[in-house]
Amino acid sequence: MKTLQFTCKTLVLLLAVVVVSSCQSTDKIKFKRIDQVEIDQFNASLQKVEIKDLEELARLYLPDDPYAEGNYKYTTSVEENKGKTILTIREEGINDDSIEGKLVKLTVEKKENSWHILQIEEAHRCWSGRGHQDWSPEPCQ
Repeated sequence: MKTLQFTCKTLVLLLAVVVVSSCQSTDKIKFKRIDQVEIDQFNASLQKVEIKDLEELARLYLPDDPYAEGNYKYTTSVEENKGKTILTIREEGINDDSIEGKLVKLTVEKKENSWHILQIEEAHRCWSGRGHQDWSPEPCQ
């Protein structure tokens, strides 16, 4: 019985370490800022649709892959920072020969019942043998 308790406690601790390490903060990651012209074009396209919530906005900017297989993950999170709303999109296990994951931060505000994007930052991670394994603005090979 003691062995089983020890094993369960060890397993729970190990799981906690894995969860915490997979929830890496984006504060120390270097991002590429998207050009304002692209942001303005995307904002213009947002005026043509009614967006219910930030999850829908995320999927308009970076759609998830309904045909993905294996360890594909698509998650979004929202945080308030100095009066601005930051929508973070994390896509991992992408079906691409060089890019394994994309990490996007959209700084948004609500204007007259519609969402307006102020800034877009992107980073990505490469598959093994195709470049950097950490989040970076640098391209994969």
